[in-house]
Amino acid sequence: MIKTRKKNSLVIGLVVVQLIVIVLIGINVYENRYTASIALIPRESLSFPEDSDLQHFYELNPDYQGQVFIPTWLSYTPEITINADTLNERFNYTTEKPEGTFRVIALGDSWTYGMFMNTENNYSEVLEDLLNNELDCDTIMKFEVVNLGVPSYDIRYAVERFRMRGMKYSPDLVLWHLIENDFQEINEFLKPRTKRLAEQASAEGGDSDGRRGSWREFTKPPDELEFGIWQRAVRDQFKEYGEEGVAQYQEEALSLINEYYQGPLVVFSLIHESKIEDKYRPIIGRFVASRANTYFYESELRLRPDGVLPDWHPNTKGHKMIAYELLRYVTQKNLMPCDPGFETIKLLITK
Repeated sequence: MIKTRKKNSLVIGLVVVQLIVIVLIGINVYENRYTASIALIPRESLSFPEDSDLQHFYELNPDYQGQVFIPTWLSYTPEITINADTLNERFNYTTEKPEGTFRVIALGDSWTYGMFMNTENNYSEVLEDLLNNELDCDTIMKFEVVNLGVPSYDIRYAVERFRMRGMKYSPDLVLWHLIENDFQEINEFLKPRTKRLAEQASAEGGDSDGRRGSWREFTKPPDELEFGIWQRAVRDQFKEYGEEGVAQYQEEALSLINEYYQGPLVVFSLIHESKIEDKYRPIIGRFVASRANTYFYESELRLRPDGVLPDWHPNTKGHKMIAYELLRYVTQKNLMPCDPGFETIKLLITK
């Protein structure tokens, strides 16, 4: 009887230990995933345009050649080139669109920006090369894909980015990548709130970024980040706005793009990597239904396990996969003014 009790106690103890391990692993995965949404770019590399009505809107400095924070798990230093128009791009594009040029705008946050990627490996750059190399068009001499992505942008900031930087390029198509937290975050609230909480942490004995305080700021590399300040700020945001208020804000922000662009537009997401919550999907549905030549593409492309970095941003392979997926979609929807041809179709099927 005593042996049986000891055995049962041992089994229960092992189960408890296993559950603790599972929970810790789950927390680690959760943290690695969601710290990906925070901008890990030194403040000195940022500018805050005075001609924006948004109080905390930011961009990278023109021709910036510095580096983002390099996490310890990254085995290389990304080669990032910010062009004269503050874009993470290989090239500078002329404002006036050359004759015979088809222009695409890539809009989004750190996924579109290409976090921890060499500029040339971002999906926008790969897509640009694919369009120029794989499509044979009689009326189009050149394709340009202009990357407007910036880390930690919410929906409203993406629209402002298009107003300030994208509209002048007269795009023929906009590809807008949205992820789940784009509908959960309001930067105009969160940016000042996290700053205030960081100052509180400093007053309590931590660093200015709150590293040793009771609240912590996302200003360190991914493997050193913790959730305190950001989580508190997001909770405060939902207390301030309420669930319906946040949803209404995002719907109005999404629709604001119509003031600056009325052409073809594709909102896309990867449902296996960053599925948008069901409660926010009607917002996209109404947006798509309200304008012509507008599509919502929920791709079933799977990047994991070998298409992502440890923080779940796409790696080089992942960006290439996204580029091929977008090429496949825009050609199927006839959003390109040319016939992809048999060889290109065969290429897309086999990739």
